[in-house]
Amino acid sequence: MWIQVRTIDGSQTRTIEDVSRKATIEELRERVWALFDVRPECQRLFYRGKQLENGYTLFDYDVGLNDIVQLLVRPDSDLPSTSKQNDVSAKPCSNSPPKVKKTTRVGASSQPSTSARVCLIDPGFGLYKVNELVDARDVGLGAWFEAHIHSVTRASAGHSRGKTPLKNGNSYKRTNGNVNHNSKENTNKLDNVPSTSNSYSVAADEDIIYHIEYDEYPESGTLEMNVKDLRPRARTILKWNELNVGDTLMVNFNEENPGKRGFSYDAEITTLKTISRTKKELRVKIFLGGSEGTLNDCRVIFVDEIFKVEKPGAHPISFADGKFL
Repeated sequence: MWIQVRTIDGSQTRTIEDVSRKATIEELRERVWALFDVRPECQRLFYRGKQLENGYTLFDYDVGLNDIVQLLVRPDSDLPSTSKQNDVSAKPCSNSPPKVKKTTRVGASSQPSTSARVCLIDPGFGLYKVNELVDARDVGLGAWFEAHIHSVTRASAGHSRGKTPLKNGNSYKRTNGNVNHNSKENTNKLDNVPSTSNSYSVAADEDIIYHIEYDEYPESGTLEMNVKDLRPRARTILKWNELNVGDTLMVNFNEENPGKRGFSYDAEITTLKTISRTKKELRVKIFLGGSEGTLNDCRVIFVDEIFKVEKPGAHPISFADGKFL
């Protein structure tokens, strides 16, 4: 069969032909090395949000004909020290910095200070303002990450999408959840306050590029995102008595190790049980986004970190709104 390997930012795609489903991940890494010139130890491979580990086969991960495996190049700083010592003469994982498109942007031309990022700036078009806090969806994993709008531009003939802000592992704890936004009363008020340019619809916003920066992963730089992969920053933590079967909300889930912290995903509640005063069971259907489908009957471990999904039109917030929990 053949499969496709695509860089995490979607900029490069290669086809690997004549590959067996019994091929090991180590063998796949060698093929990727030949196509992308990225050494095996520098590769992080993902399929349907799950990282491919050595010692397994494509069959173990249910990789099929013409499926897409994503490639994330690991920075040299992330490599084990033993690997660096054993291969002193090896070239770095990345030979050159990522290419940056030169565009006329609404916003600062260089990394602004924290004080410069507290004020919302209306670019005159689009749903979101410069410096507005948003959640940005990684198009590969389907997970949502905290970010802010750096600048806004009109779309040109094609642009890159946001890459995965992975960093030394596969877990992420949201830092937002201001106590001032935790009540249902405030939740209802936020829905009634227009966000940025509320005369725009999401459909009309398709020709606009939002340049975002991940709050917890500044090393990822400024990334270009489409409006459908952005939404107002989640700021409301839902209490247990506010949850109902059928609700769609945002939860923390680790697909590789469900017992540990993972990433933030949209999910639909399927089971809601209060076993005792201190023990609760919450099971959901995880939405991976795009054509990746869903994961059913997933148990949520962090039941005190359930966030309301904010919709376009929610009150815009910035770093000026204070410290988040």
